[in-house]
Amino acid sequence: MVSDLAGFWLTIVDITEVFNEINDFMEKIPRRHLFAKEIFIQIVSRIRAANEGNENLRKRAYFS
Repeated sequence: MVSDLAGFWLTIVDITEVFNEINDFMEKIPRRHLFAKEIFIQIVSRIRAANEGNENLRKRAYFS
């Protein structure tokens, strides 16, 4: 029981740290930037899509 509570507490602390880092990241975005009005998940989706596009271009250039 005590180990379960300790594990739960550590998980909550970790999640809180992640959310604080996300908030810090979001605050660094200038208010006039296109991403300023988007939520974090939308920004991550755009970044991942851009990275996947770059990866595909790199693969095509390598195999050409």
